[in-house]
Amino acid sequence: MKTNRRNLAALYKYKQQVPLDGTAYFYNDTDYHKDHPIRSLNGIPSELEPHHQFIW
Repeated sequence: MKTNRRNLAALYKYKQQVPLDGTAYFYNDTDYHKDHPIRSLNGIPSELEPHHQFIW
């Protein structure tokens, strides 16, 4: 999921529905985030870019 404000709001709203099996990523357009799939709801804020952490 390419994260922007709208996608971040959707991620937050539907966070209980995010697959935690490693098939979802934060920012698909960078190599760093491709190596960091979403596996935990608690880990989401620390994986976001700083300005998105503030919004979260």
